[in-house]
Amino acid sequence: MIRWFSPRRAALLVLSLLSACAASGVSSGTASGGPSGSPSGGTTAPLAASTIAASAFLQARFAASQGALALSAAEFLRAHEADPSSLALHEQAFLAALVSGRLDVASLARGLPKNQAAQFVLVNEDAKQGHWQAAIERLKTLPDTGIARILVPLITAWCEQGAGQTDAALATLRPLMDQPATRALATLHAAMIEDLAGRTAQADRNYATAAAAFGPASLDLARTFASWDARRGRKEEALGVLAGLGSQGEMGLAQPGLIRDVAQPVIRRPTGGMAAAYRFVALALRQQNNGSFALVLLRLALNVRPHDTMSRLAMSGIYGASQQDALALDVLDAVPKSDPLYPAVQLRRALYMTALRNDHGALAILRRLVRDFPTQPEPAMAEGDILRAQKQYAAAIKAYDLALTRTKHAGPAAWVLYFDRGVAYDQSGKWPLAEADFRQALKLSPNQPAVLNYLGYSLANRGTDLPEARRMIEKALAAQPNDGAIVDSLGWVTLKQGDVAGAVRYLERAVELMPEDPTINGHLGDAYAAAGRNLEAAFQWQRALDLNPKPAAAAELRAKLARAEEALRGGASAPPAAPKKAVH
Repeated sequence: MIRWFSPRRAALLVLSLLSACAASGVSSGTASGGPSGSPSGGTTAPLAASTIAASAFLQARFAASQGALALSAAEFLRAHEADPSSLALHEQAFLAALVSGRLDVASLARGLPKNQAAQFVLVNEDAKQGHWQAAIERLKTLPDTGIARILVPLITAWCEQGAGQTDAALATLRPLMDQPATRALATLHAAMIEDLAGRTAQADRNYATAAAAFGPASLDLARTFASWDARRGRKEEALGVLAGLGSQGEMGLAQPGLIRDVAQPVIRRPTGGMAAAYRFVALALRQQNNGSFALVLLRLALNVRPHDTMSRLAMSGIYGASQQDALALDVLDAVPKSDPLYPAVQLRRALYMTALRNDHGALAILRRLVRDFPTQPEPAMAEGDILRAQKQYAAAIKAYDLALTRTKHAGPAAWVLYFDRGVAYDQSGKWPLAEADFRQALKLSPNQPAVLNYLGYSLANRGTDLPEARRMIEKALAAQPNDGAIVDSLGWVTLKQGDVAGAVRYLERAVELMPEDPTINGHLGDAYAAAGRNLEAAFQWQRALDLNPKPAAAAELRAKLARAEEALRGGASAPPAAPKKAVH
């Protein structure tokens, strides 16, 4: 079976931020565990309050499970207001307010002295008001455990810098700079503090040390290092740092703005340094698959610096990876057009809109990017993906053609562009052109399972060069041994080669891996029919028909079932007709 897909991948992440407190905090009697009241005792108000709290709590949990964070926060707040004595509801209301970006989160943070996130919110509040010493004193109350062992010194150092205590800030960072695990991060923040304080020589040394310790720079790091080099008069070095990010994808669209603003300071005030501290720790946690806590830290970054685009990009990436595309889109909506990363943000917004089936909005963005960035292939490629999904194959091919003309060096990464155009050619009935694109994709990247499977299955379905088709499919299966579509392809080519018993084994395995796929179930029916197992064949064809195949495949399955029924009545064997190719 052949299958095509968008290059965009999504790794599943369970968003459990709003389920930290057990449902036992809201019981049928009371939300707080206090006296519930009793109609017989003549006290009905507490019971009514607990009922409101319980109802709001359940609605808040449901809203959170659906990704409706703003509604969830409002309902948790309503539950908390109905039963203000419940610490569980207070914490849930605070956390929901923080995660959804509510402006009243600081008021909820008060009264939660043992909640670290709440205390960081209050530190942020002090910092935004210029109450640096109050922030420092609050930070001293936080425990020196877990991630706080890194985060508290970083935030404290920036608060000390805000208070004009540069030496104290650097002393606070020194223990982290002396530890191998935190040396690079702490040295970077020391450099940024020295930069802000005007200590040029010391900043220069620490920037160089941090750059060497981090190795290949991310976008975040590259902007920081390039900005410093440019402001020190080392423009060529600065441009070299930005060039190291590459010129493809989002980076290709971001490059002009980054180059234009390269000499602008990345950190202009201590609150920006605090946001960077939250963000860097969040990204480290995300690499450890702790996306939920990373989201909390990124919200803390935006709480202290609402226009921190790097934090918005990081947050949208976490939401997008968990298929929470509406949340990812919402986070990016606040990025202004003046931001140098705005074009890259727009490309990402278009991808999220596509996932949300807002093709019209996505195409409008992509066509503006195609016009405004005449050398970048990615917007045209994304446009082609949307048009192909809409079965506008001629228009999709035209978009892919434009993307290819903008691809300066067709390196291994360009395989996906040839593959996508090949699919569009194939679906529009232009097989020779499709085959040429698939073979070019394999020339650029010989081990791509998607291409090997698609081309191998297509060759097998056409009955041409079955040995080559089998080699391709086996190579794809070696890379992805539990992919039901590839196992199906191997079963199909095996059937074409006349090995009926082998085909049955492969296709039964394929059905085990993808039991709800109509094409695979239909193929197994064909193999059973070839083996003379007509009752089983009819069952599998009916099973495939029940799984809502495409109209053409459904018509073919009905025809097979009719022939099978006639053959069974006459006691004869019903040979299978080769099914048409289905794309999944």
